[in-house]
Amino acid sequence: MIPNILKIDKIVNSVGDAIDKNFTNKEEKEEAKAKLQQLANESVSNARNMQETALKQEDKFSKRFVYYLASFWSFIAGTYLFSVTFFTYPVANTRIVDTITGFLLGTIIASIITFFFGSSQGSKDKDSIMEKLKNKIKNK
Repeated sequence: MIPNILKIDKIVNSVGDAIDKNFTNKEEKEEAKAKLQQLANESVSNARNMQETALKQEDKFSKRFVYYLASFWSFIAGTYLFSVTFFTYPVANTRIVDTITGFLLGTIIASIITFFFGSSQGSKDKDSIMEKLKNKIKNK
């Protein structure tokens, strides 16, 4: 579930970059970005709906799978970050340590926090832009 969200975020960002390059009209650009963000929000909503469905099952493992997965990756990330902070590692491994650290902080931990606690201010701004566009379309 979380890897699918990560893929969708990457697609949203790449399509958003393409929108920036190909649209000259500011309103068209904002409308296209709003539609793209709506698709991303629907994807996250689908993941949360899937979790709600899992909670209705009798199988305790299925009910708690998302929590087990989040706990597992939180433990792995915490252990890794603790070990690279307080233990020495070969200087030759610095790039791989930096890459793994960035991945853990930028994707795994960020995705877990986003899933359980919601998104950022930028997403709220996009939501308000989408709402303005919806109102504009309704008024036409």
